[in-house]
Amino acid sequence: MKDPFIKVKYDKLIFELKFLEADLHYHNSILQKGTGEFDTQCRSAIKDLGLEDVFYGENSPAEKHATKQAEEKKNTKKPKPSRDAEILFRKIANVTHPDKLVSLPPEEREIKEEMFMDAKAAKDEDNLLKLHLIAADLNIEVPEVTLDNIVMFEGKISEIKAEINAKKGTWMWNWLIAPPEKRQAIIADYIAFMIQTIAHKDSPTTE
Repeated sequence: MKDPFIKVKYDKLIFELKFLEADLHYHNSILQKGTGEFDTQCRSAIKDLGLEDVFYGENSPAEKHATKQAEEKKNTKKPKPSRDAEILFRKIANVTHPDKLVSLPPEEREIKEEMFMDAKAAKDEDNLLKLHLIAADLNIEVPEVTLDNIVMFEGKISEIKAEINAKKGTWMWNWLIAPPEKRQAIIADYIAFMIQTIAHKDSPTTE
């Protein structure tokens, strides 16, 4: 990079993004592992209250949410990879493509093959940021970074921070980190909140 200021700023942002991605992965992993138990506890409490049809029936919020998610996934179109993403992917593929890893030890080969698959997915999604992070891990010299790139990275940092905070604000996260003796009360509060939400949605609007 020709501009030393941009180089210093870029290195700082890459370091911060790596930390935030690891933190986001941590929160996602914890929530994913806790989903089954949380759902089981909720279903058990809902069954005890005799509200299974309200929560899990044909027109329930859970069914509507699942239908909405399926429609959104179906209608989502992948963006066309940008020229910058294509160029950086080729640099990464040059050192991670399986054809170039034959002579490496199995463990190192597996790591680089995984990086190649991550880079390919990032390229297909036009995720230039992810490609920069992979390139940094491989000590690959990236193309000239612009101020627009810096602004994009700063925006992504804000997005990841907001996503982490949103996960910390969920009922499930607060249930997971709560002492065992307080978990049942959180489930009860969650169900009460959902009942109130459903009642509000089903009530007629008034002018």
